[in-house]
Amino acid sequence: MKWVYVKSTATVDHYTLLKDDSPFLQLKYNHHTDTARVNYNEEKRAFMIQPNDEIKNRICLQNEYGFDLGYLAYDHLSEYEGLVQMEDKKYRFKAEPGISAKLLVYQESSIAPLVSYEISGNTLNNRLFEKSPLQAALLLVLCWCLYLPVKNKAAVLEL
Repeated sequence: MKWVYVKSTATVDHYTLLKDDSPFLQLKYNHHTDTARVNYNEEKRAFMIQPNDEIKNRICLQNEYGFDLGYLAYDHLSEYEGLVQMEDKKYRFKAEPGISAKLLVYQESSIAPLVSYEISGNTLNNRLFEKSPLQAALLLVLCWCLYLPVKNKAAVLEL
């Protein structure tokens, strides 16, 4: 999978998640409001990316009504690893820095990665591991897709 930077306006960046070179999900991220608008599987959603004031290293994903759906927490010992939790599901993530930088997402108890992705088309590729609300949005929305009960079970098996 690959996040591709499509275009930007003064406040909004547009990204498309490609799976086997075909569009899988579209995300529009607003830097001023820290919101992400997502088009996925004929569904349109709006999410808010909010840092948690109580727990310093945690960034929350909230739905359009302000309810927490999950969070991302960076490990204290590594800036390249952490945990994403979507309700009762936990995922681990690990960044692999280098020329072809990738981010790997594992199910909590798994050894093999569930999903890996990279970002291309913008200077963001050089900042893949920067702790920012945009990076959190890209990772949290991907994990939200993994968590969703899908209409077509074959789509989940192909992820």
